[in-house]
Amino acid sequence: KYFRTTELAKGRDGVAVIEVNGPIFRHANFFTEVSGGTTVARLAREFSEALDSPEVKAILLNIDSPGGEVTGIAELSQMIFNARGQKPIIAYGDGMVASAAYFIASAADQIVIDSTAIVGSIGVVATMPDPDGKRMKEITFVSSGSEKKRPDIKSPEGAAQIQGLVDDLAEVFIADVARNRGVSKETV
Repeated sequence: KYFRTTELAKGRDGVAVIEVNGPIFRHANFFTEVSGGTTVARLAREFSEALDSPEVKAILLNIDSPGGEVTGIAELSQMIFNARGQKPIIAYGDGMVASAAYFIASAADQIVIDSTAIVGSIGVVATMPDPDGKRMKEITFVSSGSEKKRPDIKSPEGAAQIQGLVDDLAEVFIADVARNRGVSKETV
């Protein structure tokens, strides 16, 4: 049985499912209340509840997130990493497991990814207001070792990176349809 930590069924074996959806923020605000998202504070609270609950036999981090703010992510990742061995901790990626969301997933015992999930985007991006306001409204910095974090789609390299991603997803789609219909990939 799968249930949320807030809906623990007493006396039943089960897996606590902790949702990590949308952008990740340190604390809730009006934006997260209206538009959704995940807060580090809620994740830490629910993870602690699941870890402390005798009804919970395993913890599943159900992730579909592009990442978010860096503040608090290292501490949450450390909390999850430190809990290894107490209960099985599985990160399941469906959709996106990118940036801060991957930082969180990497701390689990195991990461399971859907075949069409987008995983990775390791690195940091900072956007700052243009101090003189002459060129543009904002200037973006990408961590030096993460040049693929924000590809320039106008450059041949950036376009090739995006094309490769689209081609990889199409290959999964075609292979699965061929399997499902009992025909070759060429037929599909």
